[in-house]
Amino acid sequence: MTIAASVQRQIVFYLVPDFTLLAFSLRGRSIASGEYSFGRRSVYLAITAPSIGKVRASYGVSIEVDISIASERQILTSWQRPNMVIICGGKNIERHSD
Repeated sequence: MTIAASVQRQIVFYLVPDFTLLAFSLRGRSIASGEYSFGRRSVYLAITAPSIGKVRASYGVSIEVDISIASERQILTSWQRPNMVIICGGKNIERHSD
């Protein structure tokens, strides 16, 4: 009998400063509810922003960032690159060029 190896999928949320919480929460809910079917694979979620620390949403709530966008860019060229990147922006997205 063979046991199938569990493959980890990585999803990165890029939070643009002044992002809307609605975009972030709806995508997170979709992933948690299984809307994105990954079968027996585990899912790793990472949150990135222009810099490490906290990023502020348009409503004033701040969320802690796991990794800076500069560090994430280095990973994009390796075998550890994420399977999906979700960009959460807001009203003034043109102010941010990362």
